[in-house]
Amino acid sequence: ASTNPDPWTKRRAHNGSLYESGDGTIHRNFEVWAQAPGNAIRHYWRDGNTLNWAVAETQGNDCAVCPSVTGTTYNRNFEMVYYTTTKRLHHRWFDQGTGKWGDGGVFGPTNAAGTPGFIQSDYGAPGNFEVVVLLATGQLQHWWRNQANGQWTAGPIFGSNIAYSAATLIQRFDRGLDVVCVNNDGTMQRYWRNDP
Repeated sequence: ASTNPDPWTKRRAHNGSLYESGDGTIHRNFEVWAQAPGNAIRHYWRDGNTLNWAVAETQGNDCAVCPSVTGTTYNRNFEMVYYTTTKRLHHRWFDQGTGKWGDGGVFGPTNAAGTPGFIQSDYGAPGNFEVVVLLATGQLQHWWRNQANGQWTAGPIFGSNIAYSAATLIQRFDRGLDVVCVNNDGTMQRYWRNDP
């Protein structure tokens, strides 16, 4: 009770635009990010004690869909990846120490077509960022960022006949990755990567 857990405890199972952070007097604030007018991103938060909602900030001008956000082992920073209006991926982060947002830049494929799944895994030290996103070809692509050098790397392209992707990427307890998408025929499809 009233303890701010290290985000490492939640990192593998969280994905999407709603996150329970360690902020607030009892370390249980809800944080929500949504698309705002002008392709901006608006951040709302709910105080875990009073349950009152407030607007934190609005930023950016290239967001095509709601971002995928998580809390990381980097000082409990918020990190987000989202699909842009130019069919790329954009990374932003909130520095808990300075209280300011940083811009991690645009990366990824030039033909992204859906909401990315985004987590911090336990690969590498202190844990790589993992992204899976739909491409215009109806396939998925895995991207990862090596935390030692901060570089994003293109991983494999996999799957076929995929209509929609979402923030559904997780890392299982056995360290493998799972993602769920929707096929062109309306069925849901699970893809997984075992480790190693």
